[in-house]
Amino acid sequence: MRILFVSTNRLRTVMPPMPLGLASVIAQVDESRHALEVLDLMFEERPEDALTSRIGSFAPDLIAISIRNIDNQSALQTEYLLPREKALVEHCPEISPATLVVGGPAFTVSPIAIFEYLEPDFGIAGEGEIAVSDLVECREAGGDWCAIPGLVWRGDGGTRANPPQPVEDLDSLRLPRRELFDGQ
Repeated sequence: MRILFVSTNRLRTVMPPMPLGLASVIAQVDESRHALEVLDLMFEERPEDALTSRIGSFAPDLIAISIRNIDNQSALQTEYLLPREKALVEHCPEISPATLVVGGPAFTVSPIAIFEYLEPDFGIAGEGEIAVSDLVECREAGGDWCAIPGLVWRGDGGTRANPPQPVEDLDSLRLPRRELFDGQ
């Protein structure tokens, strides 16, 4: 499977943060079985164009979008960021048939409401390291993904969500793929 991981955060008020959570999620996906690419929108002047270009050149089967913030964290001039994230999410199916998965810290704050607002194919609430890897493997094998912890999806009767489950043994995780974000 070809997987494009996208970090949408563009807030750099004090210092641009490393998308460490997404780097950790990426590290858990079996790169010997899946082709992976990363798009960090932090320094992109035209994020939608960058997304279009990367989707066009990579042709992913799955696009995983990480959303870091709901707002700009300013009490004086609050800017709600989900509308710009929604524009990116809505743009993906216009240019690609890839399965769309949304997660990240902002999504985890209110997964059902944000899922219904953004309308992706799936959402991952909570720690995504195991959940994303499990979803990728289940989707590729045609397996049952309905029991994946933290998974949010549209099902019979509306939006369904499994409770997130923390990673019990953090030492069992591979180190975050920080190098994928260097120099972008």
